[in-house]
Amino acid sequence: MLASANTIAGNLTIFGAASNIIIMQTAESRGIKVFSFVEFFKIGSIITVLNITVYYLFLAFYILYGV
Repeated sequence: MLASANTIAGNLTIFGAASNIIIMQTAESRGIKVFSFVEFFKIGSIITVLNITVYYLFLAFYILYGV
């Protein structure tokens, strides 16, 4: 559960994971246009909803069928 929560947080915002910040800083230092916070949030919110759906289905299947 902790790993899935960490993945969700990392996908939602730039500040959700240290790797996001490192990649953004490296890209910016090389002159590559980086995402703004709002742009990242728009994409991250879609990915986060998909992740939560997959986690919910997995847990529901696991609880119902005990596999």
